[in-house]
Amino acid sequence: MKKELSKEYTVKSNKITADGIISFKQADKSVLIVKIKSGTQKAGEVTIVVATTADKLTDKEVKEKIDVMFKAKDDKKIASTEKIASVSVSVSVTIAKKIASTEKVILSTVKINLTPTNDTTVDEVIRALKTVKGLEKIETSDVDFSKIEAIDIKEGSVTITAKSTSKLVTGSKSWKIDELGIDKLSN
Repeated sequence: MKKELSKEYTVKSNKITADGIISFKQADKSVLIVKIKSGTQKAGEVTIVVATTADKLTDKEVKEKIDVMFKAKDDKKIASTEKIASVSVSVSVTIAKKIASTEKVILSTVKINLTPTNDTTVDEVIRALKTVKGLEKIETSDVDFSKIEAIDIKEGSVTITAKSTSKLVTGSKSWKIDELGIDKLSN
C-alpha cells in the first residue's frame, strides 16, 4: 500500500462563485495531484487538496507553485480563465530504511504434518515448522515448548508459544497426544 501525503489549502477570492469552473496550472513534471475538495466551492472560497505518494518523490523535499484559475460558468470565452491565487506547496518526507517484511506468522494458523507422542521434542516441532513458508529460519529460541504426557485414560498435548522476542512468530499452537489406552500399553 502506498502512503499518500496530502494537505488542504483554502483559497479565498471575491471572484469565486459556487458554480464557476476552478482549474489548476502546475509545473510540467509535477509529482503533485491537485483537486477540489468535494462540496467546498462556494461564493468567495474553495478548498483544494494537494496530494502525492511517497514513492513519487525522488527528493526529500519538493517545492512547487500551483496557480488556481477561475472561469465564470456562463463565460463563453476560452481565454477568460484568470488566475485568482497562487499556492506554494512544500512536501517533505523522511525516508527511512526499508526493513524486510516484519509481519509475523501466527502460529495458530500454521498447518504442519506433526503427530506428537510422549517422545516428541522441541527439535522435532521446529523441524516441522521450518517447512512452512516464512518460518525457514525459526529456532528453538523463538518459542517456549511445553508437553503434557498422555496416559492410558487421558490424552496429553504438545504446545508451542511464541516468545515476545521472536521476530518470526506470534501466538501459540497445540497438538493433542492421543491417550495411550490399555491396548497400547500391552505392546
